[in-house]
Amino acid sequence: MINLPNETDDTLVLPVSSVASKAVHAAFLEARAEHLSVVVAEGNELIQVGPDDTRTVLKQLPPLQKPARRMLIIR
Repeated sequence: MINLPNETDDTLVLPVSSVASKAVHAAFLEARAEHLSVVVAEGNELIQVGPDDTRTVLKQLPPLQKPARRMLIIR
């Protein structure tokens, strides 16, 4: 469980991505501890991992593409 400070605590500034990442990781660990299935992306596959560590490929994912690099030239 992630405990965030309440308003009376000293100010703690965390990037949203950091908090979200920690929350997802905590939920993953909790689901595994309770012997529940989880779905993860590995490479180009979406995989369901069962409580007994069986792995089922649910879907092929398109390859990740880097955003196009754009250049602005001002003269």
